[in-house]
Amino acid sequence: MSSDQSREASAFHDPRDLTPFRGVQIHVPLLSVPGALGERIANASRRYRIRPLSPGVAPRLKPLTPRPVKHIHAAIFSGAEPERLITLARTYPGWAGLCYVMAGLQAYQMRQFPQAAELLRRGINTVNDDDAGRYIAENLMQLLTQVELGDGVSVRVLFSEEAVMLALAHSLDEIGEPEAALEVLEPLPASLAKVLAISQIAASLERHDLVIGLSDGLRNVDDLAAAILLLRARSLRAVGRLKDTEAAIAEILRRKRTSLLLRNAAMTERALLVLDAGWKALPRRRPRPIDRKLRPGGKAEQQEWMRAYRNKSGK
Repeated sequence: MSSDQSREASAFHDPRDLTPFRGVQIHVPLLSVPGALGERIANASRRYRIRPLSPGVAPRLKPLTPRPVKHIHAAIFSGAEPERLITLARTYPGWAGLCYVMAGLQAYQMRQFPQAAELLRRGINTVNDDDAGRYIAENLMQLLTQVELGDGVSVRVLFSEEAVMLALAHSLDEIGEPEAALEVLEPLPASLAKVLAISQIAASLERHDLVIGLSDGLRNVDDLAAAILLLRARSLRAVGRLKDTEAAIAEILRRKRTSLLLRNAAMTERALLVLDAGWKALPRRRPRPIDRKLRPGGKAEQQEWMRAYRNKSGK
């Protein structure tokens, strides 16, 4: 198969000129920080995550905007108040789909995953009227939300179907529904973010063949690709393909600007690979314990061994 054909067949190839993804963040889980310091850092980070989106300055509404639009606009940009948006969804049924989606994203940013999954599902299945559609096109297309794709890897996504689906898939995985999360991700356009999210869930289910197949031929072009290659290396090591594991680790370390956290994780995988290779290199049959001369059996043999030892040592 030619290189062009293999590129078209790769699941991670993105045919679009412009994607909704706007930057990757690699971080260390705060649970690894011991004691009260870890709790203080975690609480501070939660306070900074309260705002559901990153719009900068809220867009101004047109003059003579109807009151329902003003109320919903204020609820979206004023802070994290999912209950306020739920009340507006019941008050204005034509805007219910948008209100539930935005309430779900706010709950997701506060890491309230059960509520986020329920609200996002409800919002996706509720049809908005034409006024709500126009409002989305005029005011929400530049909003950014941060979605977690894997352990320690998150991405900022412009408001879009992909942002909502990635947040829903992560919420479902967090509440113990990984198969449902995979179904949510399947219809999304091909992208590195989609492959990383699927690979993370598949790795947790020990579906290593899926992780390996999705990342076959991937190069370390950015940190998202490096995170996928790290999952690939772990899956390859789990199924015993040690040479391919070394190749995946080498590809992670090839790019100098790869995140230091990902490079450290790759070095850890290399150390584990050395341990696995060393164990597999040992002979399968147990060696003979000790030569018979060094392990006398009866009393006569023991006395003969002791005489030989004294003569050898000069005692």
